[in-house]
Amino acid sequence: MKTALIVVDIQNDYFAGGRFPLENSEQALAAALHAIAQARQAGELVVGIQHIAASDGPFMAAGTEGAALHPAIAEALQGCPVIEKHQPTASSALRWAKHSPPGMSRPFDWSG
Repeated sequence: MKTALIVVDIQNDYFAGGRFPLENSEQALAAALHAIAQARQAGELVVGIQHIAASDGPFMAAGTEGAALHPAIAEALQGCPVIEKHQPTASSALRWAKHSPPGMSRPFDWSG
């Protein structure tokens, strides 16, 4: 079984100055960057998930700076697949990955 790191919704709106800043977001960012570096060094698959809400949504709105991946995450994910999702959970994006075209990397072993 191949392992993967799935990086979900580390976007500008969750940081200071964003529309929905979260507590300890900088610590979470540092932990994610460390995990990405370790996974890449180990040759593991790293996949980003980015939430894009409707353009009139309260946060992560399409076309806004808040919906963009945090710049440090965007840099760390260069060369990695990033899947957009339009629902509040990552399950729809993970279903897409499960049913991706043959030969495309899949982030999980879906056999059980």
